[in-house]
Amino acid sequence: SEITLEHVSDHTFYKSLDSSDNSSACFNSQRVRSKGQTIMLHVADDGTIVDILVCRFNEPIRYKAPPRFYQQFIGKKLNADLRLKRDIDGVSGATLTSRATVKSVREILTAHAKK
Repeated sequence: SEITLEHVSDHTFYKSLDSSDNSSACFNSQRVRSKGQTIMLHVADDGTIVDILVCRFNEPIRYKAPPRFYQQFIGKKLNADLRLKRDIDGVSGATLTSRATVKSVREILTAHAKK
């Protein structure tokens, strides 16, 4: 299947031409402690998060958040409450990972809203 690319600010959204739902995916990397994490966010055309995937996590594994943390993002849209201690519960022992993930998600959704 063919893929189209759409660039918005510093973000690239990948969309399959075979997709019937017009969704797209975008990658974002953030520093967690001294190393990084890269996530992929699958976003519906209306800005709803379809899925989130950790593609790279270079910190010690003990700082990686459990799958239930990432599952909180599914079905959410960009709004003022898409933050830690509001719609998103942080993870004790993985606070920096939680912050980096929320920052990545908000950056991607902000760019998506500008498409």
